[in-house]
Amino acid sequence: LDGRPVYETYAEAVSAGFISTVLTSFPRNIADGADYAVMQAADGADWIVWHQHRDGKLYGYPLNSISGPPAVMDIVSGPGVPTEYVAAPFVAPHGLLIGAKWSHGGKIYMSDNNGSGVYVLDSIDPAGGTANVFATAIDQTIATNSNDGFSCGVADVPPTPPTAILNVECVIDDFYNVGAEIYGGSLGVNWRLEKSSGELITEGVVPAWATETPALAESAQFTEGLVLVLMSLDSDTTLDSQPVPAPCFAPVPSASLVLDPECDVDVTGSITNNGETTLYGAIYVNDVLVLSDTEIQIGQTVDFQIPALDLTAGDEIKLLAWDDNEFESARAVVYPEPCPQPVGDLVIECVVNNDYRISGSVTAADKVAFDNRFYAYVAIDGDSDDRLFTLGLDSFETKEFSRVRTLAPGATLILSQGPKVEGGIQTIASETVPESCPVAPTGDISIKCFEDDLYDVAAEIDGGSVGVKWMIRIKGGGGIVTKGSVPAFEDATIDLPAEQLEQGLVLVLRAPDNGGKLDSVTVPASCFAPVSDALIALDTECDAEAKGSITNTGETTLIGNVHINDEILPGDIEIAPGETEEFTLPAELLEEGDVVKLVASGPEDYEREQALTYPAPCPTTTTVPPTTTTVPPTTTVVVETPTTVPTTTTTVPETTTTVPDTTTTTPDGGVTVAETPSAEPVEQTPTFTG
Repeated sequence: LDGRPVYETYAEAVSAGFISTVLTSFPRNIADGADYAVMQAADGADWIVWHQHRDGKLYGYPLNSISGPPAVMDIVSGPGVPTEYVAAPFVAPHGLLIGAKWSHGGKIYMSDNNGSGVYVLDSIDPAGGTANVFATAIDQTIATNSNDGFSCGVADVPPTPPTAILNVECVIDDFYNVGAEIYGGSLGVNWRLEKSSGELITEGVVPAWATETPALAESAQFTEGLVLVLMSLDSDTTLDSQPVPAPCFAPVPSASLVLDPECDVDVTGSITNNGETTLYGAIYVNDVLVLSDTEIQIGQTVDFQIPALDLTAGDEIKLLAWDDNEFESARAVVYPEPCPQPVGDLVIECVVNNDYRISGSVTAADKVAFDNRFYAYVAIDGDSDDRLFTLGLDSFETKEFSRVRTLAPGATLILSQGPKVEGGIQTIASETVPESCPVAPTGDISIKCFEDDLYDVAAEIDGGSVGVKWMIRIKGGGGIVTKGSVPAFEDATIDLPAEQLEQGLVLVLRAPDNGGKLDSVTVPASCFAPVSDALIALDTECDAEAKGSITNTGETTLIGNVHINDEILPGDIEIAPGETEEFTLPAELLEEGDVVKLVASGPEDYEREQALTYPAPCPTTTTVPPTTTTVPPTTTVVVETPTTVPTTTTTVPETTTTVPDTTTTTPDGGVTVAETPSAEPVEQTPTFTG
């Protein structure tokens, strides 16, 4: 009832002609309802609406024709919750009993007598039999049966004014499209589009509460700067106005075409519309259209594809793009010759028993699989489900392969183009698996004289692929020395304790079950233990160095070293048979009474030594010059020996050197005594070389 006049009394409303229908009695269906309110239906007519308690439906009459059966409308909620309602779509609670109804803003609000809240009747479609109802944010009311509704008058709720947004858009040059979004408000609006001079362009009507977007002018020619005005004829007010913008120039068409065929594969191409007009694209083969016109919007890329099965070498393929004017762009190519075929070879060699080495090489064709690689595989009888291994190659790449696999003799191996490759499976090479090849056992026997006529006997035995039972026996019926077994693919080392054997006997390593003799060896001449012997010389004088030598006169290598007071100086000197090693100890390293000993030792506990006692110092007279001498804290003595023997470092007991005081006479007859600091005991570390 928004926008309608307000009357103080019912009689005043009747006399003003506001009430067109006066009911003196109610039809039965109205009497069975509860609370009535009026709203506008989808067709623009005013309807009185009420809720029928018995079936939960809404009923209604048009105000200008309250007679006959009323319209029946099912309560629905859709297609969604309007933005002005914060609650969810209506779901009828159990025992819903619509009580008070009231009209406001073109809607009917309804309260549940049972207290479940307030609902809004958003719209009705009596012809379609539906009433669109939503729940509101008010989800709790007072439960009561004594309630009624009311409608707000115009004085209380001012009408909602219409609004509009005008849009002027240049199409090309000085031709424009004019559109608008017009909202009718609560009363609807009669609108008019005109030039600022008042010249009419077009006009129309938008109903109350409706929003429409009419096209006011299409490709109409206007002058830049002209103002277009959208008016409300009801209120003679301007809803919106817009000046005509500057002319726009014709858009420029442009296209990028890609068409790159490859041998034996589908031809693909694309058209990218990088211009300012809508384009169309198609593909021709030998001037015959194979892919029909395709619309390509500005900025869009459209892909094209022709299966390789539909093409033959030499076919001309043309990709064409054009627009509605005279623009045209084309790219043409010739389908190439078939791709080179893959080639390869396959070799099968028995390694041992039923294990075989599969080797060979393969060169890929230009055809590739879905991951841009060529696949070749080796399988038994070409069955891809029984493949032994797979090779991945790039286009035209050559790859060698070598694998060891267990196979059945007589089977056929096939080197094939992989099933993932376009074009299907194709045999490249094939080969039959040869007979198996067991590996025979092997063995080596050796003999070495240990002492006199005692010999060490050893053997190395490989069990091969089948294992071996072996024995070592003396040739000519001399009996079995020892025997045993070695499993397949294992080896063993046999070491026998020293045996007394005769020179010239032949020892045979045999494998009776695997072909007989593996190896043999003849007992060599007997050997005798080498003799160790040495000559030792050692001499010295007072205050002199101690010198000595060891001469190896035996048949074994000896070890020489020096002892001082039974303490062995570090560093053993190795002396070969027939060689002599000399030893020198500086006097500074020795003191009176030191026992110096040269020792030579060899195999079998051989040892020979020579010893002497270092003598007392020689008598001497010492004249000290008038100088002050400072004794260094340490003294290092190097003993030179032949370079063929490793250098030995010897630690000698601490030595103390005392230097007398020096007396100096001064010019005035006085005497100055320079005291020499006492030397601290210093650890001497000589280098001893034999």
